[in-house]
Amino acid sequence: MTHGTMTRLIAAGLLACVGAAAHASSIDGAWQGVVRDGSQAVRTTVWRKAEAIRVHFGEPRNCAAAAELLEESGGSSHFRFKPASNGGGFCEALYPGDFVLNPEKQGVSIRFQRRGSTWSGNLSETANP
Repeated sequence: MTHGTMTRLIAAGLLACVGAAAHASSIDGAWQGVVRDGSQAVRTTVWRKAEAIRVHFGEPRNCAAAAELLEESGGSSHFRFKPASNGGGFCEALYPGDFVLNPEKQGVSIRFQRRGSTWSGNLSETANP
């Protein structure tokens, strides 16, 4: 085996390890709970699969929004909302904002901005409905 071949094999192995480590930091699952902006509260369900999430807000908001992974750092996953696909003023006002998901011992904490207000809450793991 030549020196060049050995160098390429080592480089390929390191790249595979880096890719696996980056993917291993993401968590897939479903979580439910209540998010608040201080004066208002809404029941929320979040589903994550790989680099995408879907967020459903219950009554009286009754809408859903999707977001794609922007970056992961320090255990936090930062997503960017896409335009709302099913309408609803609450979800339409999320675009193009960010959504932050942090793993916790008993589920996840989430945070996002909507029209200048910060919404946040702790959600518990749930079965995929």
